Amino acid sequence: MLQYDTGRYGVEGLASSDGGLLGIRGLYNFGGDVAEAEPLLNQVEEVSGHNQSNNQERDRIYGRFSAGGEFYYGTLNKSGGMSLGVRFATLPRHKGTPLTATMTINPLMGNMSWTYAVMAGENCSLATRTSFNVYSYESDYAVGLELWRKKQAWTNLDGEQDTKVSLPTIPERSFQAKLDWRLDDPIFPLPVVDQATAAGSSLKTTKNKERSFKAKLEWRLDEEESGPTTAVDAFEDPYAGVLKARLDQHFRVGLLWEGRVKSLLFSLGSSI
Repeated sequence: MLQYDTGRYGVEGLASSDGGLLGIRGLYNFGGDVAEAEPLLNQVEEVSGHNQSNNQERDRIYGRFSAGGEFYYGTLNKSGGMSLGVRFATLPRHKGTPLTATMTINPLMGNMSWTYAVMAGENCSLATRTSFNVYSYESDYAVGLELWRKKQAWTNLDGEQDTKVSLPTIPERSFQAKLDWRLDDPIFPLPVVDQATAAGSSLKTTKNKERSFKAKLEWRLDEEESGPTTAVDAFEDPYAGVLKARLDQHFRVGLLWEGRVKSLLFSLGSSI
């Protein structure tokens, strides 16, 4: 496989010995880059001092249109194929709900497909998919969702439980003190170790940063963060797993759980 990517456009070439498959595909992005949108937004905010202009800038949709296609040919079975597609996705500068919409067309097979996905919450994504064949008039419809589980929820519960257990209580007088009609002798408290200092010293001993759960699922490295990060964000991954669900027009349900045990990733799913 050969790949050439400039950010604005990318081209890939594929050659496989299994079946003698040869293919090429490309993608082109039509503007909407973050580097171009950010100076424009700053310029508008500096010049415009009215509330109406600020509201219009806030409601503006920052997105990117992309178009691509692929062509492939099998040298052994003497058959080929092609598909075309377009996509619209919002950029991080967009202040509304993040969304992605795609459309793919296969002219030879007569298949058309549309997808629409939105981020419904911080840890939830919803998507729909519709496909139609112009030759057989068959259609397909499905909805799906993703729920990401964070480790912080369990960590907070454990922290609250530890806090409740460690609350100071008044000790009961000993049996000998009750017989002597007196109080117990004062017990000097043990030196308390600062938890923040202990956590900081333990984090300093860690050298290598482990990849996040999302990066392992997508077979990539973590992106470099430009802003300041805390010690917890730099060394701990907040996600512990993701639950994926799907429902089609025949009321068939598919469930898939992707999680991890330390550095081991596993998947467990079923279709009903």
